[in-house]
Amino acid sequence: MAISILNHDPALLNFDKLTTSDVLALLYTSIFGSAISYGVFFYNATRGSLTKLSSLTFLTPMFASVFGFIYLGETFTPLQLVGAVVTVAAIYMVNYKDEA
Repeated sequence: MAISILNHDPALLNFDKLTTSDVLALLYTSIFGSAISYGVFFYNATRGSLTKLSSLTFLTPMFASVFGFIYLGETFTPLQLVGAVVTVAAIYMVNYKDEA
């Protein structure tokens, strides 16, 4: 945000038009979307396998798609559904393969 201010970003000139809902949404995504999730990620990184943990980052686009479906009424294409199934299957294989 500091860089945007220094660059005189026009998006920052409309702060007075933000509603309470807009500000709460920004705070929610800032706090829960980054700060807490990174804290949980690094906490778990000290307690387990980084390979297994890092594979879960591939779920980020899936959660974004699901929340877009729930809250914004977005739809899924057949290709997106196939991609979701492949992603979940790959994460399952990484995390639950037999240790032979």
